[in-house]
Amino acid sequence: MTMDADRPTFAEKYGRATQSANLRHVERPCDTDKLTALAWADRRLSSPLYRARVANDAAQVRALHDLWRAECARLALRRRWTIWVPAVTADGKHVTAQIVLPMLLVREVARISLEHYLFDICPTCQGRKYRLLRDVLVDQGAVPEVADIQGRDTLSDDLCPACGGTGKPEIAAPAYLLPLVRAAVESLEGRYRSYGAAAVRRLAPLVRSAP
Repeated sequence: MTMDADRPTFAEKYGRATQSANLRHVERPCDTDKLTALAWADRRLSSPLYRARVANDAAQVRALHDLWRAECARLALRRRWTIWVPAVTADGKHVTAQIVLPMLLVREVARISLEHYLFDICPTCQGRKYRLLRDVLVDQGAVPEVADIQGRDTLSDDLCPACGGTGKPEIAAPAYLLPLVRAAVESLEGRYRSYGAAAVRRLAPLVRSAP
């Protein structure tokens, strides 16, 4: 593993900064710099999204639900979100018809996509992607107490059966909404990444000028 792989990301640094007991600014890279950089990069929706995802800020989650619901309503109108529904023609034939997504379902897309994005860690493997060696050994007949000693904190080579090695749960949405929910999740990820990148760009001059 390279040194870069072990280097913490900006999100990890920001998460630690929000829990820091020392926010006194000094003339070198410090926790205050991370919080300041994020404030400089502030955007109306992306800011609470980043804070909710990285710092688990409950107040931001509440605000984010309202903001994302309104944003999805705008997206639905701009991109003309539609779904296919069963229908019956005038001569009695059963067909499927494409209709504009009702606002009630737009709100449902917003809710499902945001909840999935904020809590997108597989509950079985906790995002590790692989089974614990301890569990594999128990399945093979080892005594649980012995397996704890040998593999409680070690990952096996077996992928998590629940998520297939992605570390993320499946999106829990009705099939007819799934494409729209996936697109909404991708939009959230794009906002999260671009917002973090903007904060990193803001932070870079502070790091370069540090003694």
